[in-house]
Amino acid sequence: MTGVCIKYLAALLLVVGIVCINADDTENPETDADIFASRDRLLNSIYNEDFTLNVYVLKRSEELCNKISDDDLNTLAYKNKTSEASDESEALDTRETLLRKCVRRLMARFDLTGNHNDREDLLLLKYGFEDIGKDVYRKYEEFFEVILRRIDKYLKRLTPEQQSKQMAQNLKGWSSKIRDASTLAGKEMEFLSFMRFYLFKEGV
Repeated sequence: MTGVCIKYLAALLLVVGIVCINADDTENPETDADIFASRDRLLNSIYNEDFTLNVYVLKRSEELCNKISDDDLNTLAYKNKTSEASDESEALDTRETLLRKCVRRLMARFDLTGNHNDREDLLLLKYGFEDIGKDVYRKYEEFFEVILRRIDKYLKRLTPEQQSKQMAQNLKGWSSKIRDASTLAGKEMEFLSFMRFYLFKEGV
């Protein structure tokens, strides 16, 4: 769930307008100030792509949950509780409440770095989970392709001297780590570290 929390923070930054500029319009930077300004626009565009991906996952999760019967929604919501606690809670839950719980579960399920419950997956399969899962993971693949392409494009705009500076070297390093990860989960882990570096540690 750590990955989900980090992504929600990035989404919050987008909502308040801190990150909303597309880096594709960046001109060749000339001064140090230009370099950092264009780097920030690059990061902003990456956060925006991540926000868009999370909105997509949310919508597909809602789509699947709306297909699920009330009985199966209850099973998803209370599968880890005792029968007495489950019966008492189920009596109070409306379908709307169960749908919210279902969406939260699916968002966590589609978190590449989270723990997955195979029994839960079996229940979801009859509602089209496999096809939606394929679409979601394809979106993740496209997301990584896009952000790596943007980082490469940004770095190519820099002069050899600028590329030798720490800021450019850091971007090269993160790009390599994400690209070299052999699985989507591995790429996501590296991407979350990338976000922590720039969001929380104010990395250069």
